[in-house]
Amino acid sequence: MTREEIEAFLAIARFGSLSEAARQINISQPALGKRLISLEDELGRKLVDRKRGVRQAKLTESGHAFVPFAEKFIDTIDNMKSMKERPDGETLRIASSDGPNLHVLNDAYTEFKSRRPDVFLRIQTHSYRECYRRVADRKLDAALVGINYYYKSVIAQPAYREDMVLICRTDSDYPDSLDLRDLSVSNCIYSPYSSEFIVWFDSWFRMQGDPLVECDLVEQTMRLMKDLGKDVWTIVPASSANVILEDPLFETRNVRNEMPRRTIHLIKNIDQQSGALALFEEILAEKLQGNDRIKSLI
Repeated sequence: MTREEIEAFLAIARFGSLSEAARQINISQPALGKRLISLEDELGRKLVDRKRGVRQAKLTESGHAFVPFAEKFIDTIDNMKSMKERPDGETLRIASSDGPNLHVLNDAYTEFKSRRPDVFLRIQTHSYRECYRRVADRKLDAALVGINYYYKSVIAQPAYREDMVLICRTDSDYPDSLDLRDLSVSNCIYSPYSSEFIVWFDSWFRMQGDPLVECDLVEQTMRLMKDLGKDVWTIVPASSANVILEDPLFETRNVRNEMPRRTIHLIKNIDQQSGALALFEEILAEKLQGNDRIKSLI
């Protein structure tokens, strides 16, 4: 069992497509298939249900069960590599989902490193649930999440709030101002961005059925928007919308109905504190207050 085989499996689990998984880890699709077959042979179990001519690849029951073990395998190797490569000293481990990491937190990360170059900064991208689990297990010093899971050992404080924005393609037939009742959920690429958004989306659209795709990654959502036809639409946080709208293929629409706001919380272990973490929180507050796309709550 090798790191390359595990990474191939996790890419398939994350992107749901052999071709996209291969592209994301920069190998050919046949090479990806060989890695997967080698891993399945070693485990003696089929992990991915794949059919010739079908773009999507679905995990089997064994595949779903293997995901957390595969993630721990990669974490262990990364931690050992980090310990070997860096000198003894303080480490700060921060995580969030891809949207906040890419579109909100980068300035805080950069400023932190300029003030504390001696601290090894490890930035990770995880689901909100995984962020909570790792903070509770002290594998992360802090994380920024949109959903509360209420672990006894984890404290959460609101960090910032932002509007949600409807995005469609410029070649769509949607009017400049629209009512949500005129949208079909079957054309929606949905992401569970926050507790408020999940409740709101379910109340508006779940009675219609399932969305076209449910996707946890902002960048993957935009790629799907390009590939799935002119009628697709999605709703994203304002911080991500500003970046997405730089692409001429996308534009926004005015929604006449009330839309929720997303609240992101800073979470940390109740017993976890360090000078590096305290400084990061101070810098984060400064950067959030200077960001006009969001409302700082710190």
